Amino acid sequence: LYCGERRKQADYANDRQGITWTRFIFADFWNTWRRKLSQNFATIKSITDNVQSVLQGQGIKFSRKTFDDEKSIPASLIPFGEIYYKSEDFQYTHGQRAGYVEAGFDVKIILRDADAIGLMRLTQKWAHTVRDALTVNALNIVDLVTSKLVSWVEVEGVEIDYKSEYCVLALKVKIRYREI
Repeated sequence: LYCGERRKQADYANDRQGITWTRFIFADFWNTWRRKLSQNFATIKSITDNVQSVLQGQGIKFSRKTFDDEKSIPASLIPFGEIYYKSEDFQYTHGQRAGYVEAGFDVKIILRDADAIGLMRLTQKWAHTVRDALTVNALNIVDLVTSKLVSWVEVEGVEIDYKSEYCVLALKVKIRYREI
């Protein structure tokens, strides 16, 4: 009986060590995954902030306030910009090279001019200004200046929606960055 109790205690200790080892492996996996998640989140956050900074440098204004329609935007905020995070394409690397991600953004710019021809010229100017401003070097600033994680930027195109004296430019932008 005494030997049996000792065996139960030994079995219990072995089971407990197995659980502890399993918990250790899971905790290690969890911490690694969480660390990687937070690093990639920091990268995409920095890229988004840098897109806004570059566009602000060109003269586009941003606001934390949302507006129901173009007519409710104050004249002091025109040209008004909005950045929408639309997608990310995670590429599988097979462990042979660094992983890359392609992030998709919609950049909207709202313009106003009472003259139709003036609005059209303004639209053309801003479409090309934004396209020329969003470059790899322009986005590898602030938090990304040393790591140079952004490796490719493409402005795929622009769609324009005219509404009387207002115009909404919607630019589709893809940005490739290296995963950490």
